[in-house]
Parts: sequence; C-alpha cells; structure tokens
Amino acid sequence: MKYIKYIILILLLFASPVWATNYYVTPTGNASDPDCSEDTENIPTCAGAYDQSDFEGLSGTAYAGDTFYFTGTFTSKLDIGVSGAGGNYVTIDGYYADDCDPINSTCSSSALIDTNGADGIGMDGKDYIVVQDFRITDFNEGITIGGGSDYIYIKRNQIYESWGSGNALGILGENGVKLYTSSNVVIGGTLGDGNNIYDISYEDGNSAVAVSTYAAGPTTISYNHLWADSEVDGGDGIVAVSTENVTVEYNRIHGHYREDGIDFKRVVGGTIRFNIIYDNGHVGKEGQGITVQRSSQNVQVYGNNVYQNTGTGILLQDNDDCCGAVDNIDIWGNLVWENAQSGITLSSGEDGVTNVNIYNNVIAENNTLGNGTSHGLNLRTGGSTTSVKNNIFYKNNPTLSDYRQAYLSSTPNELDYNYYFWPGQTSVVYYSGGNRTVSTLQGTYSVEAAGADDDQEMTDPDNNDYTLQSTSPCIGAGDSSIGASYDDILDPVNTDWTTTPPQPNLIDQDDHDSWEIGAYVYTASTSDPVITVSTPDPLAKEETTSDGDWTLYCSPNCSSTVVTFALTGTATGGTTAGGCIAGVDYTTASLTTVTLNGASGGVNIVACDDALVEELFETAIITIQADPSGTDYTVGTPATGTINIEDDEFTLYDYGENKIRGGILR
Repeated sequence: MKYIKYIILILLLFASPVWATNYYVTPTGNASDPDCSEDTENIPTCAGAYDQSDFEGLSGTAYAGDTFYFTGTFTSKLDIGVSGAGGNYVTIDGYYADDCDPINSTCSSSALIDTNGADGIGMDGKDYIVVQDFRITDFNEGITIGGGSDYIYIKRNQIYESWGSGNALGILGENGVKLYTSSNVVIGGTLGDGNNIYDISYEDGNSAVAVSTYAAGPTTISYNHLWADSEVDGGDGIVAVSTENVTVEYNRIHGHYREDGIDFKRVVGGTIRFNIIYDNGHVGKEGQGITVQRSSQNVQVYGNNVYQNTGTGILLQDNDDCCGAVDNIDIWGNLVWENAQSGITLSSGEDGVTNVNIYNNVIAENNTLGNGTSHGLNLRTGGSTTSVKNNIFYKNNPTLSDYRQAYLSSTPNELDYNYYFWPGQTSVVYYSGGNRTVSTLQGTYSVEAAGADDDQEMTDPDNNDYTLQSTSPCIGAGDSSIGASYDDILDPVNTDWTTTPPQPNLIDQDDHDSWEIGAYVYTASTSDPVITVSTPDPLAKEETTSDGDWTLYCSPNCSSTVVTFALTGTATGGTTAGGCIAGVDYTTASLTTVTLNGASGGVNIVACDDALVEELFETAIITIQADPSGTDYTVGTPATGTINIEDDEFTLYDYGENKIRGGILR
C-alpha cells in the first residue's frame, strides 16, 4: 500500500506542476542566450528564452505557476497557447518598474504591443491566465478572451489609442478588452491592479467600447480608469451583453463622447457600485451615465457618483418590442446630479420596467438642458411595482420655472419619506395627471405622509457637496422598514471621489442607529468612530521574511479605541512574542485586538520562513468584529482585507525534458 501511495504522488507531480519558473520572451528570440544572461536588473533571472513564435507554440498546462516576461516591441498579435491549472496561474508579464502606477501615470514597460490595426493579445479556451503590465496601442481589439476561457486576470495594463473603425456591433469591434463565452474573468480586481484604457476610436458610425462582455459568466470589472479625451474617441465605457453575475465597481469612467458610461443589456444578476461616471456623450448625442435595458434582471445600482452626462444619469428601459421586461432593479445611495436630461428615468416600452426600488439617492439639478420631458425622477412606466423612499430632490429643472422635481406619469406603488427643496420656491411633483405640491400629495392623495418640501440643509449643494449639516431635518428621518439590504450608504468623512480609482466608503445605518434621507449618513450624530479596512501592502514573503500590512481607518478619529478583529485564511498566525514556532506561518502583535488613536492605525504581519513545502500562496484575512461593548465603535465597509504569503521552498525533479515542480498539490 505504501508503494501505491508513492506511485500516486509521482503521477500527481507530473500532472500538476506548482512551483514557479521564469522565462524570457522577445519578438525575435534569444536562442544564443538560453540562460538569459542578457537580462537587465529589472528582469528576474529566468530558466530559458523564447521568441514570440516559439512562445505561441507552447500549449497545455506544463507551465502552470510559471511567469513569461516580455520585452521589446511586438508588431503582431500575441496568441496565448498555454494554460494554468488547479489555481496555479500562468503569468504573461510586460514588466513595469515596481513603483509604476499605470492608472495615474504613463508607465514604460519592457513590452509594447503595436500591431497597426491587428489585435493585441488573444486567448481562446485558456484557463488560469494573468496578463499584466503591458502597453498595447494601435490595435483593433486590445485583449480578447473567448472560447470558454476561465479564471483570467487582466491587470495594470495601458490599453490606448486603438486603430481604425470597429464592427457595427459594439460587442464585436474595436474594444480595449473583449470577453465572449468566458467566465470568472477579472479586469482590474483590487486597488493598485486597475487598467488604464483610453481613447478607443469611434469612426464611421460604429461602436467602440473600453470593456465589453458577451455571453459571459461571472465577471468583475473594477478599479480601472476608462476614458477618452477627444470628439472622435470613446463609444461606451463598459457594455455587458447577455452576461450573468457581472460586477462593475470602483471605476472612473468619463469622456466617452459617443455613448454611455455603463450599459447593461440582458444581464442577469449584476452589481454597479462605487463608480464615478461623468461627461459621457455630447450635445446632439445622448450619453447616459448608467443604462440597464433589454430584459436585464436582478441588478443593484448603488453608491455611485453620476453627473454631467449629456443624457440621463441612470436609465432603465425595456426597448420597444425587444427582449422582455427589465425587472427587479434596486437603485439606492447614489449621487445623481447636473445631468443634461433626467436624473433617473424608467422608460416605457412593450414589456415595461417592473419591481424597482429607488431609495436614499440625492437627485439634484438635473435637466440642465431645460428639456420639458426631463426631470429629477422621470417615472413613465412600472409605477405599480416601484417604491420611491428616502430620496433628496434638490433644484431639478434649474433652467425652467415650473420647479417640477419629479414626473410620475406612472403612479408609484410607494411614495414617501422624500424631501424636496427649490430655494425660494414651492416644489411640485407631476402626479395623477397634474402638478401637485407636497402638501397636496399628503392631503388629497395620501402619499408622502413623512415627506416634506423643506430645506434639506446639505453642506453646499450648489457646489455639489451633498453631505448633511448637523441641523438637517434629514438626519434620522428616513424609513428603516425598507430593510437591511439597503442600509449601507455613503460615509461623508472617508469617501473620496477625487482619487483614481475613487474611494467611497459606506456606513451601515443600522449600526449607526439612525436612518437618514439622502445618500450620506451624518457621522457626527454618533460619537462612535466607524472602522474600515484597506490593505496597502497585500504581499508577504517567506524568502525575505517581509511583512504585510492592513490599515484600519477611524471616522471620526479614534481615541484609545480597542478594535476587535478575527484572523482567518489558509495561513496560521502566531504572536510576535511567541515567535515563528512550528505550525506558525506569520506573526503579529495580537491575534484579536488593536488599539487605535487618530484617523488610522495599522496591523502588521511578518512571514515566517519555515522549511516546509507548502502552497505557493497562503492567505491571512482580517475581519473587523462588532464592538463587544456596543459603545466604542461601529463596523463600516469594507471590513475585511487579505494578505497573500508567498512560500519559498520547492523541489525540482528533472527527468530530461520533463521538469516537475513539487509541493502540496490541490
């Protein structure tokens, strides 16, 4: 039996390589230098060199866990033939300098792909691939992912200034990144891993898209900068078509001259959150901030900042004679302001828009064009299954004299707890066939019983600061019965829309003990600081016993506040005092608590360099726990962070041409 176990282990080693080897790829090869002795100090030592055609001839999973470093200018499409396996990724790396941030600056990577109108990088039916740190320009499709590809990461790339005109369908022609029939794809993923995708050309009336998905499975598009800065560039920022479970978050999306910021079509299960979306479209061509259309279902739109688009801020439409109803859409906690047409629109059509909740939004100064059919909220369909609560309506229709904040030609099922204000004037709402004041809505139509036409006392709404002053009547005036699914709204202290990517933070209104009207919590209404987590240093290494860090933020400032946390993950922690004893993968000062003072504090872990062959990466996950006393702090969002700990042991089995990397196999 013992020998059978050994045979099985050897077979597994051949089937599932784990440990990493580095290779070097140039356009014309480096055959005279198989040991990569010409590598610069910026290119890691590698085991062999390939030219592009040799690399493209590689296939299978024998290189799982390995990295291919590219250098030079590549003038033809780069086809990826290899795959990872079992969670061990093949990394295709254009190699930036370590300190380069492609989102906010122009990076000089070793590899430039300039194909003069051909595609840049493509993969078909590949799994566990990372493509990172490339510059890709003058392309038709920047990166294509298709044919059932699974578990793909696209990060830290600069994809810019595409070539020529695209196909008449936005899903097929001239995209920065295009996904089709693929799943578990991440474009960006975490803070610091976003892509900079810009100036995707729009010519001859054809669409161009920074990121598009078609018939795809779970997809995440996050922490990217998607933009255009000329009148001939930029169709849509993101288009998702016939895609299931797509998440679009923490992106800055702007300047797409011809189309929308985000467009969901036939999406089933989607989340659009924490994005800043502005300046899309142009005069004569509507550009919506967010569109959800064509039978899309089960989509949540929350925590976004949507402004100064040439069309509607957030548009739900079923498209006449097409596809079925748009159904089960939640819109809450958004800032929707100064859009040229309506702030939020539910558009009529063959099948309608049904089961919509519109909660805790700030809808301000929309319809800057003065269009008589546009308003703050434009409800033209789906009213019988639509609930409108806890919203602030401020000064919509600013160029008109009717002071109409909302147009509800389709009567909502619920209309209450909304505050309206037009300085010096009486706000009106189109309801039941005519313009009605709030008092008329309350007295004659028995709606808006808890609503008001009153100064919301926001900090500086005319300069787009929609946080609440301490005297605001909106504090504690919201309806909490809408449920815990909608209790997270914006933190006015720790939310920062000026950064790229944006950094919104949320506060749980239930923990805050007060439900507000509008998109912001008023934090000074409680003395308890709100604790959130970021991970500025997410990698620790055994080889150098390097450390990783979590930062815990306090809003307002902490004062000797003891915060309780839990440490989980595949790695085992120990205390600094106890040291790196057997079974301990990292040490930290405390496994359960940290005392914070001021605006922030850190939790540091140091990797232990043991002699064990372990997983390539083990994880340490911190999760802030509820305050045991219930009086010292509340838990905000995000409340978790992950550090990866890289193992440095490996065993290399060399059987001629077959090199097997050993380790714990998964």
